Amino acid sequence: MKAIIYVMFIAIAGLQSCKEEESYIPDIYWGEANALKNGESWTGLVYAQTDNPEEFVLNIDVYHKKEFRKESFVIFNIPYKVQKNKIDTVRIGAFNSATGGYYDYSISYIENCFTENRFKMVNEVNSENYVTITSYNEDTKEVWGEFQASLIVDNTFRKWPSAPDSIRFMKGKFHTMIKEIKPLTFK
Repeated sequence: MKAIIYVMFIAIAGLQSCKEEESYIPDIYWGEANALKNGESWTGLVYAQTDNPEEFVLNIDVYHKKEFRKESFVIFNIPYKVQKNKIDTVRIGAFNSATGGYYDYSISYIENCFTENRFKMVNEVNSENYVTITSYNEDTKEVWGEFQASLIVDNTFRKWPSAPDSIRFMKGKFHTMIKEIKPLTFK
């Protein structure tokens, strides 16, 4: 009898261990995004959104294994047209609600502590920064594209010693679905 109870206890415990744990990562991502970041393979979760019929915003985020967002790469004002867009004609960055401004790229979780390192676009002759829309399906709102960007650390903010001085994204590719967001209206 003890053996049957023990086996039942093990079976119940085993079933409960298969229970899916709640994720803290928002359910907004769809598709895939990857690049070479400083020569190493880099993959992020991707989503695109718009409240404008002519352009959209591309968001690529990387999460720490404990589900804290540790990197954010955002490109704004991307036209729906299948074409190459220099990043100086579209904005790159993420909105920082604390300062009310945009920054180019952020690393916010390094070496098990919260930090925020901000990077800005390099606009030198030998660095080509672009986002290219290679395909867009108007019916499904799916978009495919490529990107490349060179960034340097923004020294107007504290730089953590473990953060790199520069970041170069090469051979970036993405595939996602553009979701419409409704602009806030005030009465």
